Amino acid sequence: MSSMRRGQTGFTLLEVMVVCVIIAILAAIALPSFASQGRKAKGDAEVSAFVTELKLREEHYQLEKGNFLATGASESDMFPPGNPTGPHRTIPTYPASWTALKVRLGATRALCTYVVQTGTPTSGTVGPMATTFGMAVGSKNWFYILARCNLDDDPTSFSWYFTSSTSSTIQKLNHGK
Repeated sequence: MSSMRRGQTGFTLLEVMVVCVIIAILAAIALPSFASQGRKAKGDAEVSAFVTELKLREEHYQLEKGNFLATGASESDMFPPGNPTGPHRTIPTYPASWTALKVRLGATRALCTYVVQTGTPTSGTVGPMATTFGMAVGSKNWFYILARCNLDDDPTSFSWYFTSSTSSTIQKLNHGK
């Protein structure tokens, strides 16, 4: 009998089960992280495109008119309207402020909602989200762009993106939420 066992090779059922358990544990750890990275990448890509376009249009508007143009009355007056939910939403007809800025996005769907707030050294209010990101009124005309995204389909938490006329950096809060 012992001479027969010497020629046999392979794994025992116990060894195979241990390997399967290890693979399952690694997958349980890696998959949520992988999904989170995918959500972050989708949000970052969209926000980058929208912010680049809005910044460019604000700069052109200021050259033509001498001031920046707010796209909403407050930080909560975002476009597309309403809370961002679910997968990409169809972008409706641009509001008058976006049309006045001559916004030209190739996108027809959006994950996020956007608003531009503006002011001068002596007028304009920095909203609570902009204050969270450290925005302060400067010595010249200013604007900031705020994006709110629902990247994880949880209606109670949002990813926030922020940039301003004084910085080329896009700051993030609750990235991937």
